[in-house]
Amino acid sequence: MIKNVFLDVDDTLLDFKAGQKEAFFQACDELGYKVNEEIYELYDGINIFYWEKFERGEIAKHALLTARFDMLFEKTGINGDSRDMENAYRKYLKNKAIWIDGAEDGLKYLANKYNVYVLTNGESVTQKNRVKISGIENYVKDIFVSEAVGYPKPQKEYYDYCFLKSGAKAAETIAIGDSLTSDILGGKNAGTKTLWFNFRGLSPNEKVKPDYEVRTWKEIKEIL
Repeated sequence: MIKNVFLDVDDTLLDFKAGQKEAFFQACDELGYKVNEEIYELYDGINIFYWEKFERGEIAKHALLTARFDMLFEKTGINGDSRDMENAYRKYLKNKAIWIDGAEDGLKYLANKYNVYVLTNGESVTQKNRVKISGIENYVKDIFVSEAVGYPKPQKEYYDYCFLKSGAKAAETIAIGDSLTSDILGGKNAGTKTLWFNFRGLSPNEKVKPDYEVRTWKEIKEIL
């Protein structure tokens, strides 16, 4: 019987891609970097590449945050400073809290039935501010940011910490998120049920199979 929900934030509750795009262009405009849609798409791919390295334990969080911009500037020839870009980008990103369609009502629904905990790999200050300004914090029991825990999703040690602090048991918990390599693999490593929120319609991964797959928050409510 499910009593607890381990819930992701980015691209599960809040539309991270939309916020990321706005923050990227605002930061570049502030610093005078000439960018376009093509350069943004390149950045998005680089960013995914580095976060996946972080999930595998191949790069530290502090190194990731500037390395992605170092690679972007190298590939595009932009004469930029990665630390200045990271600081400007972070300033705008921490104030982006764009709800995914149906997510706010869905969160309220879950909070009325289960103990809901937020689990996120994002940068601590940024994520906590976005959770606060969106109102998410009003519906969850606790927020576990990997930076503070010392391990990222999908590592089992991260979930061991979440179980310890929340008092939740794996057999009574379901992990919900948009990332197969982070949320779903993490849930499987932890021994929980898993629900893949595949609202962007991504192709499945034969190596990581969730217990459930949905495209909308309406479907999540129907299952839970």
